[in-house]
Amino acid sequence: MKSLVKRLVCLMLQACLAVSCLLTYAHTASSATNFEGLEWKAPIARDHPLVGEIHNATGSMTLAALADLMADSRFVLIGEKHDNVDHHQLELYLLKSLVEQKAADNTPAAVAVAFEMLNSDQQLQLTGLMEQLVQNDSVQIEAKALKDSLDWPEHGWPWDDYAELIGWALNSRLSLYAGNISQKTMRTIYQSGIDDRFESARQLKASVSDALLDQVFHGHCGLMPRDALSSMVDIQLVKDSAMANALVAGNEQLNVLVAGTGHIRKDTSVPKHLQLIDNQSTLAVALIEVEIGKTSVADYGELFDRFDVVVFTPIANQRDYCADLKKSMQKQ
Repeated sequence: MKSLVKRLVCLMLQACLAVSCLLTYAHTASSATNFEGLEWKAPIARDHPLVGEIHNATGSMTLAALADLMADSRFVLIGEKHDNVDHHQLELYLLKSLVEQKAADNTPAAVAVAFEMLNSDQQLQLTGLMEQLVQNDSVQIEAKALKDSLDWPEHGWPWDDYAELIGWALNSRLSLYAGNISQKTMRTIYQSGIDDRFESARQLKASVSDALLDQVFHGHCGLMPRDALSSMVDIQLVKDSAMANALVAGNEQLNVLVAGTGHIRKDTSVPKHLQLIDNQSTLAVALIEVEIGKTSVADYGELFDRFDVVVFTPIANQRDYCADLKKSMQKQ
């Protein structure tokens, strides 16, 4: 069982598990409502009536209104479904919009970005790259050089999914931070529990553990007994704490996190940690795949208990994540 749990911890690093039964809409190309010049790439449900819409608790909103909210926040958390290409291009679109808006307002592009996809072992290399760029305004770091410098692992986060986003942020002279914990730290937490590097995780454990346990249990399709998941809850708490710490370390006028949607939940995740560490304005923006047959925002339940703003996108694939997980467990 111990080796099985370790294997599943690694799977958690690679993707947020989700389960859905999907039917395919027409695969015709469609421009992205609200996002000028952007073409949807995810193939399923592009013509769903909610695709491209932006909503908060009071109703629909424009991209300009969202940009204003983001620019007025100290911390902006953008949540993705890791394997949806449209979420990656929307993250880049939103970052560019923020920087362009600040330039138009004649204000410095004082923006820091933390990534779940970068771990603490890569921060030293990341800092070195930023120093190179500060020393020479004409330098641009190419994607291959960036990948090599970061010693990007071949297994885990797919480089092609994040190369453009990280590369653009770096070459735009934004401050970049590794949001995630290292594999070594993950093993330590798994074996010994939460340590004093992650004080917010310790403080929040009693109040959010039950809700996190439910998320982890359902995220693993109910295939593991709840009492085998306590270490995973600790790891989730510590990762959220680390991401909050990275945002605070950015110490810029605006600090952005790019992470899985589960990490930006207001009720259990990074926003709760930020309230303890640095209680300033936080905006949680979730990129959400539409669901077939759910054509009203009300059909999606209590979204705004978890997020401040949602952006609806097409569906990436019809993959059965639970079947994949069950097969993986059978191989152990």
